[in-house]
Amino acid sequence: MEFLLNTLARDVMTKHVICVYPKTSIKELSSIFIENLITGAPVLDSEENVIGFVSQTDIVELDLHSEDYLDSRLEETGGYVQDIMVPEISCVHETDPLAKVIDKMCTEKNHRLVVLNDQEKVAGILTTMDVMCYLQKKIIALQ
Repeated sequence: MEFLLNTLARDVMTKHVICVYPKTSIKELSSIFIENLITGAPVLDSEENVIGFVSQTDIVELDLHSEDYLDSRLEETGGYVQDIMVPEISCVHETDPLAKVIDKMCTEKNHRLVVLNDQEKVAGILTTMDVMCYLQKKIIALQ
């Protein structure tokens, strides 16, 4: 499986990444997810540094809290991405070998990693589906 060491994250990642900002409203976030057929997005600060990740699950979890909690939270802040995002993010670099990416996904039980370039800015996103489709192509090519 030498190709797992010779294939880089940038060879497999999705390059077009929709990112959002802390002050993106939850309503706007929902629209972004629906319009772009995505389930999550990196959260960037004003200098385009990754500061978190927000997903559909975060929106659902917000809805699962009691109505009082939701109402008070939205009243306090207006309901922004910063209120529901996860500040810990899983990242790899675009030059990391696919073997490292797969190991990180398995170890962290994370099906989506943000890919950073050498300036630590978002270069792409790598999902388990990206990896599976790549492996499928490799298997077909070997037959």
